[in-house]
Amino acid sequence: MHDRSDHADTPAQHHPAVARLLAELDAARVGIVVLDELDAPRRERVVAELRTAVPDLASRAAHEAGAEHVVASIRAVADRAPDGVGPVSGAGTGLWEDIVHTAVEAARAVGRPEPVTLVR
Repeated sequence: MHDRSDHADTPAQHHPAVARLLAELDAARVGIVVLDELDAPRRERVVAELRTAVPDLASRAAHEAGAEHVVASIRAVADRAPDGVGPVSGAGTGLWEDIVHTAVEAARAVGRPEPVTLVR
């Protein structure tokens, strides 16, 4: 089991939704590191899942724990490799950066009011 003491900067990081997001971020990084071992169709499915699951969890966590705390949590782990996993390199670096970026954007979007368009 991962020790989450390195994520304990703010009270919101103890929220279950944030804990799920952090676990998914760790799993995503592990998944990216082993992508080259998968055959092409399976690799495409894994990439599609990573690109949707992490931002979805970031949005949900922001709704439950607050956008600012979620963005800070994502940024705190973005450069940290999970225990026993080397850094993401090569093509995986771009994918990891995309996942982190879309997760941050999804969390930030929760904190912004949507513009209202009046239709006559």
